[in-house]
Amino acid sequence: MLTRPSPLIPRDRSIIGIGVLLAFMASILIADPTSAAIRSCRTDPVILLSNGETVQTDATIATDAENVQQVSYTLHLPVGVKVVAVVYTPSRLGDREVVNFVDDLPPYHYSTDTVITTFTPNVPSVAHTRALLRDGSDAGVSGEHLIVEIAPLL
Repeated sequence: MLTRPSPLIPRDRSIIGIGVLLAFMASILIADPTSAAIRSCRTDPVILLSNGETVQTDATIATDAENVQQVSYTLHLPVGVKVVAVVYTPSRLGDREVVNFVDDLPPYHYSTDTVITTFTPNVPSVAHTRALLRDGSDAGVSGEHLIVEIAPLL
């Protein structure tokens, strides 16, 4: 025997209508992650030092690599510490990464001054530095000096 489904009563139709309306409004208000994504590029040279420390710096820049003119890192080191090697990790920026060194700090203190130059002004950027099992970061826009200081926990 075949039974017919019971017809929807007006209250059920209202609930279904409200549910469909809420789902539609939520789909409008929630941005599609693929369309809302910000293009960014990243650089991250690793510096090996004569005192056995490794310093890793990186910059995340909210633009395409083609918009970046240069990323300049100035690493301030403890007096007497020398750079053994700089390892440039694969990046679309290539030779637009520049690392300079100054040995002018007390023992076990490190500082980076990162300046990002872009063709478009005021591009949001973040500089990050890791040393002595610690890390720090500074955020700003292209053209600013993003300073990160690392000191021992003592």
